[in-house]
Amino acid sequence: MNFLLVETPKRLKPDLLKAVPEALIMDYEDQAALRRLIAPLHAADPFHSVVSLTEPGLQPAAEIAGFLGLSDEARHVVEGTRDKYLMRQRLNAAGVDDLEAIFVRSNSDIIDYLKCNGAPVIVKPVNGQASQGVTKIETREEAGMLDLSGMGGEAIAEPFLTGPEYSVEAFSFSGRHVVIAITQKLLAGIAAENPLVEAGHVMPAPLPTADRQRVCEYIAACLDALGFRDGPSHTEIKLTDRGPRIIETHNRVGGDCIINLLLLSHELDILEYVLKWPLGLAAPLPAPPISQRAAAIKFLLPRPGRVKRIAGQYAARWQPRVADLQIGIIAGDEVAPIRDSFDRPGHVICVGDTPEEAMANCDRALATIQIEIQAS
Repeated sequence: MNFLLVETPKRLKPDLLKAVPEALIMDYEDQAALRRLIAPLHAADPFHSVVSLTEPGLQPAAEIAGFLGLSDEARHVVEGTRDKYLMRQRLNAAGVDDLEAIFVRSNSDIIDYLKCNGAPVIVKPVNGQASQGVTKIETREEAGMLDLSGMGGEAIAEPFLTGPEYSVEAFSFSGRHVVIAITQKLLAGIAAENPLVEAGHVMPAPLPTADRQRVCEYIAACLDALGFRDGPSHTEIKLTDRGPRIIETHNRVGGDCIINLLLLSHELDILEYVLKWPLGLAAPLPAPPISQRAAAIKFLLPRPGRVKRIAGQYAARWQPRVADLQIGIIAGDEVAPIRDSFDRPGHVICVGDTPEEAMANCDRALATIQIEIQAS
């Protein structure tokens, strides 16, 4: 297979260049410029699919696929998943969900919503990602004080769902949705300025068979309602006392190293399907893969300030069943408050015979690392 890589300079990783014969280094959100460059390349050697593995690239990839006449389906799906208000409208219209969301244009909108629906509520950007700007509002005072300026000018408010949180990795084969894995989310809570930021994930989620079946059926109904036909999906849900309820979904693979957990736990490389299925080079999965072991990731959540010293990282790397350890800070760096996923400065990934063992192995490795922080 031949690939053309289109990437921004800031996101380009040198290893990617080794995997492709051609690359365009540019701002791919500039559709006019991208179309001028892509059109003659497509005329000379036609492309068969356009794929993005990242949230910012989903819309540009869908637009280019439509421009080249390859698929209009992707534009419809991206439109209904990137826009969280539209997602709610489509799910409600299909009878899959009944959660009422409103557009938020001012703080008074949130206060009015609280009066009608009670507390707590969630306020988040319409097109946000990585928990950026997601805020739980408990009182009218909090609603009045919330700074909406950082939400891109468009936000929604919706009821806060209670119950354990999960993400669901699925792949759609010509309209047949296969749930590949269900992952339990571990939230940061008081360890972060934004308690809704993920502190970790464990796969497979320790779920009873009946709950797993309900989740799979619900995900299939959601994907149908949103027009998913082909490719990966990453859906975040809560298992409430009324059953599974969607938080948001995306037509891409999950972030936070979930593809690594999938490879470790299920021995399945989902990127193979992402790249090969559109080209007819992969057979559809006949059934969900069976996990061979459990895998977990836990993130470093140091308090904010300047790093004085880091110790124990080498000992942590060689703790039992550690698969990966990444620390993105060094002495002298300034650690920001954990407001979204991008603020977490590192992680450890471990495997185990059970989800509980995988999480315990992560905790043991993290306990070996000492990060000394000097308050700013």
